[in-house]
Amino acid sequence: MRIFICTIVFVLCFSSCKLFNRYTVHQPPSFTFLIPPYVEGPLIIIYAENCGMQPKLEDGKATFQFQNNGSVIIKDEYDMTAIIEFFLLDSIGNKTKATLIQSIDKRINNEPVLIEGGLNYTSSNVTYVNNELTKKEGGATCKWYLLQTNNTLQTFDEPTRKKLDLLTNEIVKECRSNFYAGK
Repeated sequence: MRIFICTIVFVLCFSSCKLFNRYTVHQPPSFTFLIPPYVEGPLIIIYAENCGMQPKLEDGKATFQFQNNGSVIIKDEYDMTAIIEFFLLDSIGNKTKATLIQSIDKRINNEPVLIEGGLNYTSSNVTYVNNELTKKEGGATCKWYLLQTNNTLQTFDEPTRKKLDLLTNEIVKECRSNFYAGK
């Protein structure tokens, strides 16, 4: 009887433990990305960078806004279960949801859409001078998207991918050097 009662107490205590709940009930993270009205073309989300930004919480979702260059750098690791939404902002801050599609032929009536370029690992090395924190040298984890508005039409051809790879590495290099310079 004593063993039975101890087992019941243990199960009740363990079931309320955060560790237990973390592995039994997975709530995928929710991210909202805001696209300013002056940003067009390729969009880059760079993941798992110490120099990345912390999200603002809006409606219980982590919210990020793309920079002028069409990029956003975040501290979080890439999570394939994440629920991601994109919104186009107009000049007064109103939001219009952009649909995420896999191919341009899925687009309806010239609605604003994002074509997903997949998860990418840039390969170029990023180096630092006089920096002791070099654990993040190398490429970056990122996702590329092409914003298609009105009649624009772009594809993820080889020249576009090479251009995005170089652009991503430049953005990461600047972010890391600014971050580590402040250490």
